[in-house]
Amino acid sequence: MLAREDLKHVLREERSSEIKPLQPYFFKSAEEYVRDIENEIREIGNPHSLESKMLSDELQSALTDIDIIFMQRIRKITSLATALAFAQNQKPISPANLTEKERILFDLFYSSIKEMHTEVLGPIHDPTEKVNEELKKEDE
Repeated sequence: MLAREDLKHVLREERSSEIKPLQPYFFKSAEEYVRDIENEIREIGNPHSLESKMLSDELQSALTDIDIIFMQRIRKITSLATALAFAQNQKPISPANLTEKERILFDLFYSSIKEMHTEVLGPIHDPTEKVNEELKKEDE
């Protein structure tokens, strides 16, 4: 089960420029952690009590931390996919330390950027290719 200290540790780790290893079940554990806090607040039954207010603060802090972790990882994945897509003669690689869903996202970003690069810049860099495509369309 995820604890407050675990969440803060991951948040600190994600401040680096590298994609850090993340437990495959991290976001599921984070969800359980948030639900536990919500249940504790409900069980108290008095939203004005000191304990309820402290738990509400903990809940808001946890939600903010989880959002920041997610956004930082997405930013890193997007940047890496972009850099690799524009690298000359770079074989596609799948970076380390991604969760399964992040790996899917990386692959989508990478392939979309490569495709757009080819469609938009291809004719500029190789105008004969554009002429060949237009000739094919006329033949159809």
